Parts: sequence; C-alpha cells; structure tokens
Amino acid sequence: MNAKSPRFVIPSPTEVPDDVRFYYRHARRSQEPVVELGATDGRYCLVLASQEIRVVGVDADAERLAAMQAFAETRGYPLTTVHVPWPEFEPTNRVGMIYVPAARLTSLLTFDEQMAFLRRVREHLHIGGKLAFDLPVPRVEKMAPFASEEGQALRLRETRHDEHTNITTYVWERRAYDLVNQVEVRHEVHEEVGPDGHTRSRRHVTHRRAFFWPQQVRAMLEAAGYYIEAVFGGFNDEPLTPESRVQVWVVRRPLD
Repeated sequence: MNAKSPRFVIPSPTEVPDDVRFYYRHARRSQEPVVELGATDGRYCLVLASQEIRVVGVDADAERLAAMQAFAETRGYPLTTVHVPWPEFEPTNRVGMIYVPAARLTSLLTFDEQMAFLRRVREHLHIGGKLAFDLPVPRVEKMAPFASEEGQALRLRETRHDEHTNITTYVWERRAYDLVNQVEVRHEVHEEVGPDGHTRSRRHVTHRRAFFWPQQVRAMLEAAGYYIEAVFGGFNDEPLTPESRVQVWVVRRPLD
C-alpha cells in the first residue's frame, strides 16, 4: 500500500467512540441490510460490518470505496459499497435502516433539497424501518461574534508546526451567517511559512453548511411522513436540553 492509500482501522470494543456505538446499537436491532450515506472514511460502516451486520456504504469517492471494499473483503466483513453521491442513493430493494452520521445532512443547503432527501429516504425504508442522523445544535452565542463587520475579519484559528520540514501552517478563518436561509459560510486560509519567515504557499477553502433548529427538524420530519421515535442531546441517549451540543434523531417509516 503506497503512502497515499487510505488507511482503515477497526478500534477495539473498549475504544469505539460514543457516536459509532450509537449507530451500531440501532443497526443491530434493525432489519438488514442497513445503509450508511457518506461512508468513505469507513469510521462507522466498518465497525458495524466487523460485528457481522450487513452494511451498504454509499459515497461518490470511487477510489476510497474500492479500498474500503478490498479491506472488508480480506477480513470477511459483510460490507457492500455503492459509488454514487449519497443524497442520490436509490437502493434496488427497501432496507431496514438508513443512517447519516457526522452531521452530513448539513451539506444539503436548501429547504427543497432537505425535504426531497427526507421523502426519498422514507420510500427506501421497510414499514417500520429506521432513519437515524445527528446534527449540531446551533449556538447563538457562537454566531454573535461574527455578526458585525469587525467580527467577519480573518481570525487565527490554529497553528501547526512540522518538526521534520520546519514549516509552520497557520489556519485563518472568517465566518458569516445567512440567518434567513440558515447557512453558515466558513472561509479558511491555510498559509505555510518556512523557517525564514516567508510564505511558501497559501490556499483558500470555503465551506458552506446548513444549520437546523430542533423544532424545525421535528416539523420537517413530521411533514415528510415520519414517526419520531426519539430525539437525544447526546450519543448515550441524554435528553435534549438548551445546553446540548448535538441533536440525535431516530425516526421510523410508519404504516402507509
């Protein structure tokens, strides 16, 4: 395997992170197969497959999917990969569970995209089948500093130093919030500076992601025809409170 090849690691049972353990708990109680949307890092689906749960991993990165499929096959894991952008996945048969971890739904920026996705997923589930996902809880106190003109200036977010190359990377960040359309725009500048103090390279990256209020998510799920089984404020079934940093939803397709 060359230096650029993906590296997949299955943690020991005692080291499985809480979010991965949450999706595993729900997958093992669902009719197989279960589907992960946005699966190329393998963080979730490989753990599930290592426990003999039949998983379909969906994403658009064909090279990483092929590497993950090969990794699973050498270990006899029941993992199947599907190369397609995850919001567009169309299974040939209905499935028992679809999960969308790691706040991936925030990449759907418009209300029309979000509702179309929720309705499409519902049609792919068996009666009683489960959709599970997590989202950040928006924090007004974190948005407020970026609301003014002064707040939108570039700020130094982190500094990394490579002892082998003696190059220091500075990551600068600017954020803006579209409160009407509920979209956060985060612009980053990655600047590599050599030991002589001169900039070696500078790279600009812009990320856009939607943000969702819990009551809004509830209304969207009900409008899309789901039965809401539970909403948590953490991956260990903590209640959702004003202090929660994450909202974790478990919903089902009811009888039509």
